[in-house]
Amino acid sequence: MRTILVLIRDNTMIRITKQTDYALVLLSHFYTNGQSGPFSAKHLSEETKLPEPIVGKILKILNNQGILSSVRGASGGYRLEKTADELSIADVVEAVEGPIHLTDCSCEEAHCDFQSHCPLRENFRHLNVALRNAFRGVSLRAIFSPLSTAQCEQFVHKLQSALTAQISPNHHPSQPATTINQGA
Repeated sequence: MRTILVLIRDNTMIRITKQTDYALVLLSHFYTNGQSGPFSAKHLSEETKLPEPIVGKILKILNNQGILSSVRGASGGYRLEKTADELSIADVVEAVEGPIHLTDCSCEEAHCDFQSHCPLRENFRHLNVALRNAFRGVSLRAIFSPLSTAQCEQFVHKLQSALTAQISPNHHPSQPATTINQGA
């Protein structure tokens, strides 16, 4: 599965797959319940109203990626391995969907037939770095905490600034343009 990200000019909307959205919903349950557990797939399905087969699949993925650990036995299930401050949106997106990239040519292992003469390839790589850095700068704590309209607007402004700075001629692509945190 690949991450599909869409940028819309005026709203700067970024889309993730439903599977990543559901992973975030499940993780929010762990965090809002004091990180207690373990929680079974059945319990999480009942609490979040998500279909149990999808919940089970996502839990296995998060377990395989080290975000959760599984506990065997009659009272087994899954528990968190990291805190909300230790995990970023990028960690979850990449765990569920793989590397974040806007286009096929913006990832390192790209094998596009047009890459040798594409005038946009480098710009997409720069945008990709900015987007990945922006996602890495947003902790799950920031996402799971209530945000005001002003905080959401600040987030969008900082993301736009990060993307603009990343593609400016004076910015080196390996340097993060900015980080985005809830309280900033």
